[in-house]
Amino acid sequence: MNDTYASRQRAVRDAEILTLLRSGRLTTERIADRCGVSKEVVQRVKKQAGLTNTGRRSRLTDEQREQARRLFEDGASQAEVARTLGCAPDQLKKAFPGRSWTVAQQIENSRIIGTRERMTPQLGPRKR
Repeated sequence: MNDTYASRQRAVRDAEILTLLRSGRLTTERIADRCGVSKEVVQRVKKQAGLTNTGRRSRLTDEQREQARRLFEDGASQAEVARTLGCAPDQLKKAFPGRSWTVAQQIENSRIIGTRERMTPQLGPRKR
């Protein structure tokens, strides 16, 4: 019988690590601390389960694409849309080519933001 106590304990521990990984709520470091193992053990379990990040960013969902389209129609910049959706600006550039602001729009935005900052009331003594 090859099933030893240690291998059963390892299987139980790995199952707990896998459950925590799939929940997506804890970092690798926290899972390692919680299970009393090293980060390398957590990474091994993650790799065996096929949960490792391959370095590619995930594609935008249909809902994100629709929301981005509406934001672009309202005049939002790519950076603003990326912040709103919580994605990388490169994803938007690939999904919506040619939707970046023109130089004139960038200058206008800078002018408006500068005006807004000058109009914001200052609290405390003014620096001169």
